Amino acid sequence: AELGADWVEFDVQLSQDGVVMVFHDDRLRPMINARGRLSNYSADVLREFEVMDRNSGHDTKGSMPTLREWLGLAAKLQVGINIELKGSFNNHLLVEKTLSLLKECWPADLAIPLLSSFNLDTISHLSRLEQPYPYAVNLHRWPWWGLPKLIRHSSCVSVHLNYRIATKKRVQLLRDLGKVVCCYTVNDAVLAEQLFSIGVTSVFSDNINLFQ
Repeated sequence: AELGADWVEFDVQLSQDGVVMVFHDDRLRPMINARGRLSNYSADVLREFEVMDRNSGHDTKGSMPTLREWLGLAAKLQVGINIELKGSFNNHLLVEKTLSLLKECWPADLAIPLLSSFNLDTISHLSRLEQPYPYAVNLHRWPWWGLPKLIRHSSCVSVHLNYRIATKKRVQLLRDLGKVVCCYTVNDAVLAEQLFSIGVTSVFSDNINLFQ
């Protein structure tokens, strides 16, 4: 936020005891010096682990945050949030607990959060619930059997593509359906401009200085 970001995307998963934690990878290593998946540990144990910098391997002097904590910080900074619902471990419960925390913790005067997932069962469960948040379908590979019907749902406002599968024809197809098209993960300015030239609306990037 201090560098000018208006939105931030982050991933959430359930701990073994059902607490919504903010963490990207399916497995703890290399960011945490522990074996296995996040879902193998309770929230209290996860909070005791030291989180390492992915690139340097150095201790960040920080611990894994809960979604409750992360929502409080994002609201304080007044940044929009895209919450990726990660994995298949108790994925329906993850949806429901995330929605409950948003209802409890997210101020009504801030931008409406966007929920997203690669897991179509997660998105399907989300679409069946009476809830106010739009969603995005994430696609790592282009579905040769045809686009998931969930993309055509009115609550689906965007589709997030692996930039390697983005073509002008595919992007136009999605835009014709009224969807915003975003690509991940783009850390090169030239690549970003190429994607914009074929109709991509925005990109996800780890490099906050990409467009400065």
